[in-house]
Amino acid sequence: MSEQTSPRMDHEAFRAALEHLGLSQRAFARLLLHLSGRQTHIKSISRWATGERPVSASIIAILALLEMLPQASLRKLIKEADNAHRG
Repeated sequence: MSEQTSPRMDHEAFRAALEHLGLSQRAFARLLLHLSGRQTHIKSISRWATGERPVSASIIAILALLEMLPQASLRKLIKEADNAHRG
């Protein structure tokens, strides 16, 4: 029987993913709120970005899905999140 491992992402890869998507930490927090309806505290995102806390498997999956979106769809989603949750 083989053991499954959770996907891993270090803090540098996390920051690179946000940069590739054109998202600041605050914009990513708004996008997560828009997608899930749940608030992700900016301090959690900062801790992932500094390596203070490991990036969860669900966040890794969300980033992977966002990277698969066509640019136009991604930009539309980010704009919707900004308009709905700016503050």
